[in-house]
Amino acid sequence: MAENLKMYRAERAEIIEARAMGTDDEQASALAEVANAQFNLYEAHFAGKSRATRRPELLQRMIDNLTETLERMKALHTKGLRVEYNEKNIEIVEQSLGTYRSELTEIRKARQTTKIADLQGLPGGAANEVFEAYRKAFAGQDRRTRDLDLLTTICDQLGEIGKQMASLGAFRAHRPEQQEPPDRHRPARALRARVHDDRRGQGPGHPLTPRAR
Repeated sequence: MAENLKMYRAERAEIIEARAMGTDDEQASALAEVANAQFNLYEAHFAGKSRATRRPELLQRMIDNLTETLERMKALHTKGLRVEYNEKNIEIVEQSLGTYRSELTEIRKARQTTKIADLQGLPGGAANEVFEAYRKAFAGQDRRTRDLDLLTTICDQLGEIGKQMASLGAFRAHRPEQQEPPDRHRPARALRARVHDDRRGQGPGHPLTPRAR
């Protein structure tokens, strides 16, 4: 495992270095694709989902990735890149970060007000929703016509649910008397989500334009 971790960290450094290669326009296009990947993750794991069943650590990682992406987009602008699509992409990422940070606040608040015993039951319901999505889209269907991207999303969603179950189980085993969830972290202030059902995540951001059309 230690060797794998070392290899993965080295690969991360190589990826960051590769993103800095090419023309400014090519770098801006690559950054748009990075941001769109985070938007896709949000849509798959948070939009419309019960907040108490979501894992804050994943959303925090997405926020960190988008923050880094935004800084690099702005750096290209400061360097002299003046193209409309990069300017619009900066605005979209800034707006999305505001939404995601607000959502992270609401997720933590939802988990803090739910007992561990109740939280432990929620992932099972979330898993059943994923099973139902698989059944509708894949069970008994011609494999040649199935959507691989959808199957990948389903696998990712189940992986996230598994992490939730493991985290809650480990926390309950070590702190059986504690009634707060493992991510007990109160934000400075709670933000009101811009959705009708305040128990579910806000919708995804708008996709970015990879390059000028």
